[in-house]
Amino acid sequence: MPPAQVDITTQTPVEVDVLHATKLHSLKSSSTTSAARIPSSLTNAITNNNAKAQVATAAEGFLKPAASPKRRLGHERKKSDVKKEEEKLDVRKLAIRSAGGDCNRPGLNGLLGNGVEGLSSGVFKVAAVMPVQYDVEIVNGILEFENKTLLRAVDTTAFPTQLNSNVYISAQNGKKPRRFLAVDSNILTLYGEKIRKYFDHHQIDTHIYPVIPDEFNKDHSQIISLCASLQAFNLDRRSEPIIAIGGGVTLDLVGLAANLYRRNTPVIKLPTTLIGMVDAAVGVKTACNLNGGKNKIGTYSAPLAVFVDAAFLGTLPGRHVRNGAAEVLKMACVKDGQLFELLEGFVERGGADGEGFEGKGAQMIMRRAIQGMLEELEPNLWEFNLRRIVDYGHTFSPVLEMCALESHSGPISDTTTPGPFEGGFLLHGEAVCVDMAFTTVVAKRRGYLSEEEARRTLRLMRGLGLNVWHRDLTGSLCKKALIDTTACRGGFQRTPLMDGIGRARFVDDLTLEELEEGLKELEEFARRDFEGC
Repeated sequence: MPPAQVDITTQTPVEVDVLHATKLHSLKSSSTTSAARIPSSLTNAITNNNAKAQVATAAEGFLKPAASPKRRLGHERKKSDVKKEEEKLDVRKLAIRSAGGDCNRPGLNGLLGNGVEGLSSGVFKVAAVMPVQYDVEIVNGILEFENKTLLRAVDTTAFPTQLNSNVYISAQNGKKPRRFLAVDSNILTLYGEKIRKYFDHHQIDTHIYPVIPDEFNKDHSQIISLCASLQAFNLDRRSEPIIAIGGGVTLDLVGLAANLYRRNTPVIKLPTTLIGMVDAAVGVKTACNLNGGKNKIGTYSAPLAVFVDAAFLGTLPGRHVRNGAAEVLKMACVKDGQLFELLEGFVERGGADGEGFEGKGAQMIMRRAIQGMLEELEPNLWEFNLRRIVDYGHTFSPVLEMCALESHSGPISDTTTPGPFEGGFLLHGEAVCVDMAFTTVVAKRRGYLSEEEARRTLRLMRGLGLNVWHRDLTGSLCKKALIDTTACRGGFQRTPLMDGIGRARFVDDLTLEELEEGLKELEEFARRDFEGC
């Protein structure tokens, strides 16, 4: 059976006016699972008939992501399909040669699709299609010698750049291939020797950069240090992708550094935490913190590929597993009622402390969580639509998480979560869960959830070993968070709330009085639960 894959294909058309000095005029977006189809929003945006023809030719030809003739997702490729792909590859190669200067580019000779009207008007139209395609693939035993997943060569003739499925890097004429590895320092402690032996066995020269994987060090200084190390390594911009190995913080940081260095260096992501596998690694967002603000600096940059090996979860501390379980629960609450029931069954079978996600019994939980996340992300990778159900649990949690970080002192436990009334440091998923518990009460008070649905939700949170309260969750914090979130979401609250289990609705009318009442009710529930009443 082939490994599980999720294929992301998105096209984003961009239109720009240049008025003597370049000025952003408009940015229109569309996505389709068929890369050969021109998004209607693009052709509607361009009124010049010649421009339409140019863009249509481009998308039908060299802008279509390359696909190798292979069996994919259980479907055999017909010989006629393979021939068509080869013909289109020839067109792509011709276009790439043209862009590189091997032959004349259309322009002042009048062949440019947008014409030469700018010579007289001073307004020059630019239109392009930016395709995105990458796989999120579940792989078993990725560091075993016989597994060559991390040795896949880059097809630099494809647009966008892709990994080959059956071509691997190897030493040629005594020259070894190279890879730059950015690895979570905790993972280096646990798997460093195994990682080195894997690449040594396959005669790959490596440089390993240890990433400090915590919110205290998720800042621009580590980004600059990473970029300086990349510069010293002098990696090839196309054929030597960075391999990022670690949890969500590591993947956010390395993704941002890769996107900034040489204006987008390809990166392969290998998440080693549950939150990385179901959330941080599968999308296109990169980030670092700024002045106490969570993820205030970041970009949208698609990975070359994402490989998920659940075996890493076997050595993940319990608190970090529970941390990731919160993001799985998020998708269950607002999108996937069947996933919610699977999680309830998981807890009943003994997963009370959130461990065991690496086992076969949790395989479908993992796959549904990834599938649900990608279904929401793919049509809206660049967040042009700010009504996103994946923002559930992220209205109040960013401010709560950073507030708890600033007020914390002393060592941080990887295994034990502080009690709900102790305060202290919160992992990302822990803060998200407190937010979800709070908005569960708000939704229940509004009549969007029944009493039983609310009880089931809070009970499942506790069953997964997650707290539903934190002492820093106050009315003043909620006010600050709502102001910050509203600014982030285009001037509207756009707060997703549960509308029954597995469904969501958006609201823009939360009031401080309503939130204060919800806080009182949630605190009372948490206190009764904590005291065993």
